[in-house]
Amino acid sequence: MASRPAPPTPLTVDEQDAVLRARLALNERSLRALLKRLPPALALAGDEGDAARASLRLDVESYATGLRRLRGVSSRTTRDEVRLYTGEVQRMEAEHEQTKRDIELLKHELAAVQQERKNKLEYDALASEIKRYDARGQLQTSLEGLERDIEELEGERVKYDEVMARSQARFGSIEEQLQALRADVGFEVGERERQEVQRAGEDAGDVGTSAAAASDAAAAAAAASGAGPKLNPAAAAFRPASSGHGQGATPPESKASSRASSPARTRKRNRASRRAGAQEDDEEDDEERGSKRRGMEAGETSDVDDEEEEEEEEEGAA
Repeated sequence: MASRPAPPTPLTVDEQDAVLRARLALNERSLRALLKRLPPALALAGDEGDAARASLRLDVESYATGLRRLRGVSSRTTRDEVRLYTGEVQRMEAEHEQTKRDIELLKHELAAVQQERKNKLEYDALASEIKRYDARGQLQTSLEGLERDIEELEGERVKYDEVMARSQARFGSIEEQLQALRADVGFEVGERERQEVQRAGEDAGDVGTSAAAASDAAAAAAAASGAGPKLNPAAAAFRPASSGHGQGATPPESKASSRASSPARTRKRNRASRRAGAQEDDEEDDEERGSKRRGMEAGETSDVDDEEEEEEEEEGAA
């Protein structure tokens, strides 16, 4: 079995350049010689001209044969090169496709690596955020403690609500008692003032009557004895003060008014003294009522404190 011929070895760059130069290089000397021989051969006549033209024709055919040979060599060389170039192009296209596939694969790998890096960064961020908090067991324990505290606070709130309700009820009863006490005190004060006014009117009538009787009795006694007021000879001369009535004795109208106003002044003084006494009594009553109110409030506060102490003792016992 005949062995398969080995594929031709690709030409190097230098060899390819040499082939191109040899292909383009033509022997122009033979062509110039033919061109120089052509005019004399055409000018000659007879047998000598025929011989010259026959020789020129042979040289032209020889030159054409050389050209045909070069064309055949060139065509064979071109086919081999085309085959080589075709294989090279196919190889390059295959490499190009493989490179494209490799690039796509590398793109997918790069995207996967980038996603992995992104996931790692997110994981690191979450891990650092999670590390800021305590462990799950500690958080559960703290939550349970908070729930217990909330339950205790809720129980205390219920107790405070009950205490507040009882306190409000007691304050309501205290307010009702104070209203009743105020009504009683107001009635007593009004009754007392009415009695004092009535008593003042009676005292004023008695004083006026007694004063008039005394003056009448004194006048009657003086008239009966014949004795009257005696003048003092050593007394200084009387000089009346200047007034709107001019100089001289006091008019009888002013004397009468002064005598008439003396009982009125007495009644005014009596009323003023009675009012002062009534005011003192009212102040004493107010102080007494204030002391009673403070005592009741202190009793209420002590009751609330006692209840709170009892509740604290119950909680301590629990």
